[in-house]
Amino acid sequence: MDIKQFRTAQLLKVTQNGDKTTKEYAVTTFGVICPMGSVVREDDKWDNSYSVRAYSTIYVLKSTCKGSDCYKLQYAEGGWDIADGSVSVSGRKVILGSSGTNPNNGLFISQDVTYYPSSNTYFYDAPYMDWTYIVRNSYMNVGSTSFATLKRGTSSWKLTLTNNY
Repeated sequence: MDIKQFRTAQLLKVTQNGDKTTKEYAVTTFGVICPMGSVVREDDKWDNSYSVRAYSTIYVLKSTCKGSDCYKLQYAEGGWDIADGSVSVSGRKVILGSSGTNPNNGLFISQDVTYYPSSNTYFYDAPYMDWTYIVRNSYMNVGSTSFATLKRGTSSWKLTLTNNY
């Protein structure tokens, strides 16, 4: 087993006293157990205004199924970093999924689960114990997609990040 350590911080409160600004953060550290042979893939994307960066890391189990490489999603973590304090993030949604060829019968399958994060960071287990491995071929998609609505004043726009292996 390989253990990866992660730390996330959330801005809780900003206090202004004259020309002094104080920021209060909550910091959480946690470990993730990754079986040997798992694959880790990171990705990120800025919105068009460069106000918010979506980021994602997926952990994919790799195995051999009937002589072919096959994969299934284990964990996904990520979030949204706000670079412009006048922009807010809402409507957060994360879909974990896999689709492609089932190694047991050669048929196309699709498996997914949807989460709605309540903060700008997330960590979710995929229901990988119940999911079937997917054969590595041109039809394979294993990963996560995050969605968020960004808003500044009366303007709003969408930010989508797909991180597939």
